[in-house]
Amino acid sequence: MPYRYFSKIELAPSNIKNTNSSLEKTADFSSDWTVRDKGDVKVVKFVTTLPIENGPTGYVGSDRCVECHRNEHDSWQKSYHSTMTHLISDESVKADFNDVELEANDDIFKCTQSEDGFWVEISDKQPSFAGDPQSLNNSSIKLWLGLVTGSHHMQVFLMPALYGNMQIGFPFTCLINDQQWVPVESTFIRDPHSVSHPEMWNLSCLRCHVTARVSGHDRNTDEMLSTATDLGVLCEAWHLGWEPSKDVTGDYWQPRFMAELLDVPYSAVRYVAYKALKSYPGHESFAYDHVAHDSLLQEAQSRAIEIWEQQGNAFPEAQSRQLLLHDSGRVYSEQLQALLDKGDDTPIRLRE
Repeated sequence: MPYRYFSKIELAPSNIKNTNSSLEKTADFSSDWTVRDKGDVKVVKFVTTLPIENGPTGYVGSDRCVECHRNEHDSWQKSYHSTMTHLISDESVKADFNDVELEANDDIFKCTQSEDGFWVEISDKQPSFAGDPQSLNNSSIKLWLGLVTGSHHMQVFLMPALYGNMQIGFPFTCLINDQQWVPVESTFIRDPHSVSHPEMWNLSCLRCHVTARVSGHDRNTDEMLSTATDLGVLCEAWHLGWEPSKDVTGDYWQPRFMAELLDVPYSAVRYVAYKALKSYPGHESFAYDHVAHDSLLQEAQSRAIEIWEQQGNAFPEAQSRQLLLHDSGRVYSEQLQALLDKGDDTPIRLRE
């Protein structure tokens, strides 16, 4: 059964439900879902399996930014950040879907394109129907693809997994310049001792490759209802340390809060905070190792805060309750800690 590919996906606290049985229940999710039989191929077309563009309160999206920041918006739109994650279309797909057959483990993946989109049909290399031709009716599944990540060096495609808008990684990656499909395991750096299984977009890729994401994981049903302000990586996601951003918001207050990120659990966040911190006066030569021991991370954080506090008298405007700064220029620590406590520090495994 090709469903073995889906059965490798693990959720916490429970495992994914049997995909074969969920095919029979698609009508329970939404009246927009359609299931139909095509010979021995059961076709499932997803119309409601894409992430919902609806971010948390406070995020406005790129359409609002362009009203006052036309040049910055145009610059961003030409960047690969704007096309980090996007809906599949003739314009966005760089890979070959012209009846290409790929093999992974015991499954065959056939990539095709038709008038109604891009598809992948998954079937067994050696269907075990025990002499019963009727069992071939369940030997393959055809899925409509709607989401892709990347537009620069390579593209990673996502497959709907029949649980809300859950998306899992296609086992092959397209190298754009070479116009070649290669195993996804060959394109991501990962711990060689880790157990390989398909990546779930909603719980991993979503964290960095969209703006203002909410995974929307229902732990009781294991369904997903993921949302994001935008499928691209907007200025709202990465603008600290960016000169046009500092011109608008001021930069006297930002180093103090970047210092808080120097000892968070995620090394990628620590690195980005460090690079941004070095763009501010007084921190240009700041020494820091983002993968150092916890004690060294905390020591570096204390140094960064000390530098900022020594500069406090030079910034009389750095007294704002909205910025969590009181009259002495110091931080309202209780309010700051309350915000930090709301952070999601769930360990995640990334193969890049």
